[in-house]
Amino acid sequence: MAPQRCLFLLGFTLLYAQSPLALADSLFHAGQYPEALSSYQALAFSSEMPDSTRLRALIGLARTYLTLHQPRSAAPWLAQAESLASSRLDTPALASCLTLRGFAAFLRQQLSTAESLFTSVRALGFSRTTESYLNATLFLARLRLAQSAFASAEMLLEEALTLTQAHGNLNLYAQSLSLQAQLCLLRGQYLLAEKYLQTALSLPTLSKPTQLNLLNTLGAVYLHRGELLRAEEIFQQLIQTIETTWPAQPSRLAAYYNMAIILDQQGRYGEAEKYYRKALALLLQQGDT
Repeated sequence: MAPQRCLFLLGFTLLYAQSPLALADSLFHAGQYPEALSSYQALAFSSEMPDSTRLRALIGLARTYLTLHQPRSAAPWLAQAESLASSRLDTPALASCLTLRGFAAFLRQQLSTAESLFTSVRALGFSRTTESYLNATLFLARLRLAQSAFASAEMLLEEALTLTQAHGNLNLYAQSLSLQAQLCLLRGQYLLAEKYLQTALSLPTLSKPTQLNLLNTLGAVYLHRGELLRAEEIFQQLIQTIETTWPAQPSRLAAYYNMAIILDQQGRYGEAEKYYRKALALLLQQGDT
């Protein structure tokens, strides 16, 4: 077979494999998680796909389940991804698996395990502008916030803000700004928190899940400032958007709970109870640890 024909067939095979993978990735970034899971699963089980595509599909499955806060469902896919990445000596894929394993440990409140995994990824020697390094840094900052280790979180977030802006991934930059706003919120710096969130919300081409998470945090800022009507307006819009268009969004739980608090503080106890019950039902439904 002529070399030119071999190269054409190779290129066609890679294009064929990447197109459905790109579709699955776009579904994930659009927050259409059930559809993304179906697409990734079809790729992972396809004997016609090259191992490189199957590996990315397995990682996609694990990532999607963890985004939905379902570490138990993510575990078998993550194990298969790690096995395939090890057999292929694919270090970047192994780094992605380690980061996801750290996220699973974080969701299970196994904070020391999560810290060890995120730190390991940061120490692998990747460029500081690779997504593996950036994701591990953001997760580690999130963990530090959960531990109330604010000084450590601040150092990580200063690094993350600089690197994500240089990287050019606006969703990662927005996540850095959101975590910085959460740090300010925990410190009672409400005006500064709002500034970071408004900056993030002004960024173009953000994914819908990123936008929803930013609005959730902005509503929490107004709630803590005692601006209940502004907070209620944000959470009403947020809940309506999530329930009608993106019901699988993990931010739905926080939106229900914050809306319940807002109504409770206004003495609207019957309405508040409805949202407390919704939050509790969703929490029980998400009990996949």
